[in-house]
Amino acid sequence: ESSGSREAAAVALAVRGRHLGRDDSDEAERCLLEALAIFRDTGAAGRCGSTLSSLAAVYEARGEVARAEKTFREAVGTLRKTQEQGHLVEAERRLAEVLVKQGKIEEAERVVTEAQRRVSREDVWTRASLLHASGLVRAAQGRTDEAIAALTEALEVVEPTMYVILTDAIRESLRSLDSTAEPIRS
Repeated sequence: ESSGSREAAAVALAVRGRHLGRDDSDEAERCLLEALAIFRDTGAAGRCGSTLSSLAAVYEARGEVARAEKTFREAVGTLRKTQEQGHLVEAERRLAEVLVKQGKIEEAERVVTEAQRRVSREDVWTRASLLHASGLVRAAQGRTDEAIAALTEALEVVEPTMYVILTDAIRESLRSLDSTAEPIRS
């Protein structure tokens, strides 16, 4: 506030909203919506897309899956118009996961496949998160062996890193698969 920069204030609001996330979803939503209004007003399209993605995550955490889908779609549409490829791929990944939750498996598969085409080998987080999403799609399709393979590969990519939250999410997805399925060995 003391800087007088509206964009700096919006960045602070967006960071606060992401930080609050699940702990105080109403306040997170308020901060993110306020940040979004400023970003739209100042023409910061990339930040709009990223903030929309964060807002969609709040809706998803609340169980408002249809609202999350709509907001992730808006984030993806906004980010496609920018050069924010990393944020775009993550928004697409999150959209795919929400689509799986709603049984829109074919569309989720298309979204993940398209996103995977833009990820570099060096982008460990995004490669692993997209492999995770791909595993969730395969599991929803009943293709358990392929799901286990994708999740195992995701774990191999991310486990040596500091990304503990993603590592734990992938492990949880592996645990939730049918324990009678034959694991795929590398």
